[in-house]
Amino acid sequence: GMSISGTTPITYGAISNFAGSETNTGDADCVYSLDKPNMIYGAGTWTFNYSTAGCINYSAGSVMGSLVVNKINSQTSLTFDKISPQNYGNSIIPTCSVISGQGSPVLQMNSLTINSGQTLTLGAGSYMFNCSYAGNQNYSASSQQVYYTINKNSPTSGMSISGTTPITYGAISNF
Repeated sequence: GMSISGTTPITYGAISNFAGSETNTGDADCVYSLDKPNMIYGAGTWTFNYSTAGCINYSAGSVMGSLVVNKINSQTSLTFDKISPQNYGNSIIPTCSVISGQGSPVLQMNSLTINSGQTLTLGAGSYMFNCSYAGNQNYSASSQQVYYTINKNSPTSGMSISGTTPITYGAISNF
């Protein structure tokens, strides 16, 4: 008889290891073949066929096996040029990238799409940044969220007072 074997399921990026075998006797003139090579296959289900066209003592025949290839996990990275929190007036630069996957990520700040690497000067408050990757045939979707705080700045910064002092009682102050 004929059989087909191999590891299934596997994860995208792994090389398949399907093989056919036969235990027939008196089949020296039979030719057996596997219809697909062992290699990296995209995520999905692949059917392998081990077959013979037949020979003097055996008719044509085949056996099939299914290879299941699962998606591999993707990974995104969301970084900032300065650590949170920062004071109002300081700019920040968020950078969103795909570490593991194929394609481009999307960077959002409070659900609005922005450009990765863009310099931002934000008002005081808390901001939710999300770096997301939609995935594709071979990679799962992933995202990374970071909450970033911009603190209120001290009102004394940049303020000064001037005038003449001391003054004589009754004189008008110029402060």
